Amino acid sequence: MRMKDHFLKEGPLGSVGGANPSGWMKETHFVEYVKQFVRHTRASVDRPVVLLLDKDDSHLSVGGLTYCKNNGVTVLSFPHCSHKLQCGSLEKNT
Repeated sequence: MRMKDHFLKEGPLGSVGGANPSGWMKETHFVEYVKQFVRHTRASVDRPVVLLLDKDDSHLSVGGLTYCKNNGVTVLSFPHCSHKLQCGSLEKNT
């Protein structure tokens, strides 16, 4: 998958996007996402926030989790469930 400008059309000011040819997030993308999350939530040690994630391997980035800890972001992880939560990934059960 390639990032297309129209993915962010009419999105909130300051929105950024990224894509990976495999369609799955990589560790480097997670770190960039976390940095953007901290900017937009204005998270800090004095103003902590919670980030809810599914348990995908890309979320196990030491750099990303360290950045979260240092910036007041508590990460709660659920079992890997993207395939159940994303509308595009739903399959019809028969």
